[in-house]
Amino acid sequence: LPTCRGLRNGEIRMQNVTVGVAPYQFSLADVTYQNISCLSELAAGTYTVRQLRPLGYSQTFPDPPNVSRVVSVGIGEDVSQVDFGNAANPTLVGLTNTNYVRGAGYKLLASSATVLDADTVRFATARLEIDIVGNADVDDRVRIVSQGTLAGQVSVDGLNVLYGGVVIGTQRGGAGSTALVVTFNSNATVEAIQAVVRRIGYRNLNTTTST
Repeated sequence: LPTCRGLRNGEIRMQNVTVGVAPYQFSLADVTYQNISCLSELAAGTYTVRQLRPLGYSQTFPDPPNVSRVVSVGIGEDVSQVDFGNAANPTLVGLTNTNYVRGAGYKLLASSATVLDADTVRFATARLEIDIVGNADVDDRVRIVSQGTLAGQVSVDGLNVLYGGVVIGTQRGGAGSTALVVTFNSNATVEAIQAVVRRIGYRNLNTTTST
């Protein structure tokens, strides 16, 4: 923070960068990226700070891989918690092989799966995508199997996906070779996304041939 008008002794510090492969690179406006965590000798004003995404990062919000933020440096004041939205890649564990019986209804694919994400605070625009990677046919269906609208339950209302009765995203696809894609909004949490994963089901509409 500049201590007096006209002085160039303000700083913008990048903190809590804990994932990905160092060095972490930042720049002001379109200046060449630098391996530093402090942009110094700044006068009072408004600056565009850009971060270059390092290896091991997954950009969660906003979507472009190299993101900028506008930071105002004022005289005698501190500005904190300008979030660049980078996060380590989430992980999905607890998956097991699932057998499907011809003619049966929807079979849950990952009813005991666990979603792990230690550092993401925003899931707006995050996506969950389920593909049939081989031998898909027109009768294959992948969908979210509704439970209800009570606390901790997953339900579907048209294209909307709900958790505890609150819309946490939208869905599309899921028929034949088209992937089921769930796009989450700002209401989504790790717990909600895990609940959705556990309600993904598979069915084949053909009851006369082997599946």
